[in-house]
Amino acid sequence: MSLETGLYSQTEVKSRGGNKDTSSAAATIKVQVLVDGVPAYPGDVVFDRRSQTLSATLGGILSNCTDSNGDGDIDLDDCTLASAEIELILDTMAAHSFNFIMADLRPGEHAVEVQAMISTSSGSGSGSASSNATIGNGSVTVEELRMIKGEDIQL
Repeated sequence: MSLETGLYSQTEVKSRGGNKDTSSAAATIKVQVLVDGVPAYPGDVVFDRRSQTLSATLGGILSNCTDSNGDGDIDLDDCTLASAEIELILDTMAAHSFNFIMADLRPGEHAVEVQAMISTSSGSGSGSASSNATIGNGSVTVEELRMIKGEDIQL
């Protein structure tokens, strides 16, 4: 079975005054195949997953301000700006094609059903975050294999 899948994640942070701000977004698409209402092996398979976290510490914190030229005024040039930090963590996993197996299936007609589940979550401090997932075209191929336990396979 194979599927087109897409994930969308947006994270924005708004850091001020040297305070750390963090936003995160996650999306997952899980798929399973049922044969006559019974899950085929291996059950739920993650076809697409993304977890994105963005953090930033910004805001122009001034430190070590001295009147370097002795004029009695402290200008921006007389200060050191603290370092800024930006961090992006992105975790992804994908399997856009997978084989599902149903062992010991009796002869006859059977109902094959593909189920997909999309789950999303997001959270943010001062910024914003969102996530979404889409499923496009897909295909399923059913193949019958007759295997006898303990028999040698002739090639």
